[in-house]
Amino acid sequence: MLTARRGLPFAVSFCLLAHASWAKDTVGGKVAISGEAQAVCAFTTSPSASAASNMQLSSATTNASTVLINQLIEPSTARLNPAAITLTIKATCNAAHQVRFSSMRGRLARDEQSAVVSGVFLDGINYKASLSWATRELSIQADGSPNLGSATEDSAANTGDLIVVVTVDGTDNDFSLPLQAGGYSDTLLIGLFPRL
Repeated sequence: MLTARRGLPFAVSFCLLAHASWAKDTVGGKVAISGEAQAVCAFTTSPSASAASNMQLSSATTNASTVLINQLIEPSTARLNPAAITLTIKATCNAAHQVRFSSMRGRLARDEQSAVVSGVFLDGINYKASLSWATRELSIQADGSPNLGSATEDSAANTGDLIVVVTVDGTDNDFSLPLQAGGYSDTLLIGLFPRL
């Protein structure tokens, strides 16, 4: 312990001597450090189904997902069954941005057309879709008009849940009519874009 006490004053006096010798020829300078975070919008997780009725999320990535209607028609009548799903996607936009939500086909349209000899059939399925992001609400009434969509500007950064709800019901479709056999599809496009 005695040696440690003697060593401490020596180290301190050495630092003071070194500092005193620099005082004669000092040169000042500074180093600036900077960086910039670019504006980014990203889906940080794949969608998950937080609620579903007669629909299921069959595949999901941050770039594309597929939702299937489990039983599109009632087998004994060929009439359309109601269906709904709520998807939750984690997303981040670190700057002011635009939210876009659109339907490519404007409804669940038949993948292949076929003729009807007689009678009246549904040959497309109307649906409603809504998107909630921060304080923004966008909706689509997919009733057969192609390229349906809406967009909104968001003036602030946001991170959290983006919620999409899709509903097929009798308010938009005549459930008394049979549905023509075949595949039906549409693509919803969801976009978050930093403002330039």
